Amino acid sequence: MLSTLVFAPPAADATRRAGALLRTLAALVPATVEGIVRDVTLLQVGGGPSYAEIADEAGCHVVEDRDFPAALARGVAGARSPWIFVVKAGTIPSRIFGEEAARALQDSLETGGALLLREQPNGFLTRCFPSLAPVAGVILPRARLAEGRCASFAEVVRRARPARTLPTSAVTLH
Repeated sequence: MLSTLVFAPPAADATRRAGALLRTLAALVPATVEGIVRDVTLLQVGGGPSYAEIADEAGCHVVEDRDFPAALARGVAGARSPWIFVVKAGTIPSRIFGEEAARALQDSLETGGALLLREQPNGFLTRCFPSLAPVAGVILPRARLAEGRCASFAEVVRRARPARTLPTSAVTLH
């Protein structure tokens, strides 16, 4: 149902980056078991040690490139599903993410609309107005993502507009 692209940005601390990646991959296991996540590709952007071994152990693919747009294009080209979930390494979707995403996708299949996964509200303002919480991940049709170059994760989010927000949220490790 979903191909997942996990974006691992460059980080000064390679150990911290690997830990964030492992937490995200572990959080996707329930959705994979439920059949919601079909395949996972790690987009490793920038220099640093390769995470090919982590990707291999987790049963996912890895795309390494210094350029985000090129890595994203290669990840989209290799995706097996018509819907793609783009998420930053360090994002930990809730346990009910797969269930909520499947339910929301049933509605979105007809409209072609995108879905946003927001960070868990962590301040007064985002608790009162959850739609102000930062976007941690986005689910959108493959065709919309392939329309043109996205230079950053923020551009992927903009490409998803208009979008609905999933009822569940995610914890993001910074």
